Amino acid sequence: MRSPAWLLSGPTRSVAGELRLTGGRLVFETRDGQRKLDAALGDVSAVTFPWYYFGGGMKLRIGTDNYR
Repeated sequence: MRSPAWLLSGPTRSVAGELRLTGGRLVFETRDGQRKLDAALGDVSAVTFPWYYFGGGMKLRIGTDNYR
């Protein structure tokens, strides 16, 4: 699976890139090739799709780090 995605950073900033699920890992890489997230799927928890994202976003946790 691969999809265009934006990693939210703060209340108004986002980073464009690609979210991939490959080889049992969830990876987010920016358009310029910086890997911002790379985790084994088993390490991903608390995945939610809040109603206020209107089907266009999710929240997840990897260890103690939260991502939107």
